[in-house]
Amino acid sequence: MKKKILLIDDDRLVLTSIEKLILSKGYEVRSYQSPVEALKAFSDQEFDLVISDIRMSGQDGIETVRGMRQIEEEQGRSQTPIIMMTGYASEDAPVQAIKTGVQDYFLKPLDNDELLKSIEFHLEKRYKIIGIESTDSIAGQTKAHSPERRLASRPELLSRADFRHFARTVLRSARSVSRIGIRQASSKDLPELLKVEKVAWPEEARASKEMLASRIEIFPEGVLCATVNGTIVGFSCWELIAQTPDKIHDNWSTLTDWGFIRKTHTPNGSTLFGVSLSILPQAPRDTAFAIAEATKKIAIRKELSWVALGSRIPGFHRVASKMNVGKYIRQFRLTGKHFDPELDLYKRMGMALIRPIPDFFPDPLSCNFGALLAWKNPLKEIPDQLNLWDEYRWFTLWTHKARRRQESWQI
Repeated sequence: MKKKILLIDDDRLVLTSIEKLILSKGYEVRSYQSPVEALKAFSDQEFDLVISDIRMSGQDGIETVRGMRQIEEEQGRSQTPIIMMTGYASEDAPVQAIKTGVQDYFLKPLDNDELLKSIEFHLEKRYKIIGIESTDSIAGQTKAHSPERRLASRPELLSRADFRHFARTVLRSARSVSRIGIRQASSKDLPELLKVEKVAWPEEARASKEMLASRIEIFPEGVLCATVNGTIVGFSCWELIAQTPDKIHDNWSTLTDWGFIRKTHTPNGSTLFGVSLSILPQAPRDTAFAIAEATKKIAIRKELSWVALGSRIPGFHRVASKMNVGKYIRQFRLTGKHFDPELDLYKRMGMALIRPIPDFFPDPLSCNFGALLAWKNPLKEIPDQLNLWDEYRWFTLWTHKARRRQESWQI
């Protein structure tokens, strides 16, 4: 069956040129000069991929993509891969793109071969299970030949590919798993959420119906459902808090108001804090990563500084008689000597291990200890007045500093 692509550009010549290119590769194309008409077509039928210009008359591409994401949420669809095009290298396209959930973007005039490679990549990625790939290897580039490495010695060599590499690095910092749908929960989902909670956790650790209802009522954006074919296979709950990770020392009950978040949720907080994560054993193995991607996008969209959570340490009980929890976490973080299923999961989700928290949650396997993990929003530090070139240089500097900081953090 032919893959169906939605193409949007108000320039008729550009639209015709790209349409012919895509048709030559055997894809089915629906082309629109009007973003409003394209949005209606997107609502009426499902597409395998969308390609849209950013600057268009009437309604720009960013607003069009936001409308598409809203339609997907309302209709319970998984996110459609979206590629955006722009003729203006100086605009903040990468930052705006990630806030709207775009997978890739190109500068005009387009490189036809690169565009076709991107189309093939995202269509293939949507219809199979994708593992975790390193940000040091984007579109076949190795770390040694990445734009960051080239620009470190020759900053004047910034090219069209380098602009796109910046966007891809940011856009893929949270991994995209297209076959798993992520949407906001509502009170109608409570029965299904309780079923997941019952399977995922023992009775003494489960959230009650009242707790889940309270979280949905107080911060609905923070309750994310992972779905496969419309069935909920996992969900996570979050709240906003004012504390940054260096100020988080309390246990789970204090940080989350015993799971109700009525007294602890701070609407203007700068940190998105994890209250719970529940996933069915039979859920796809990438469910947690899909939830992590959606969580990071919330942090970026709301311009938050941090995503943080407290994790169990179920592997600690095996060595508790030989070492303290600080040494255990230090060895796990720096050498990976100890295997801990939950810490390993969060580490692969891009969370940095900060320090242990005593008496965090009643759990014999963790000896009642918890571990604080955090992810810092890289776009939060970009001053608004910087142009894309400055953002790129900043991002390069930030990635190198972040790696050094992660190795030097003390327990």
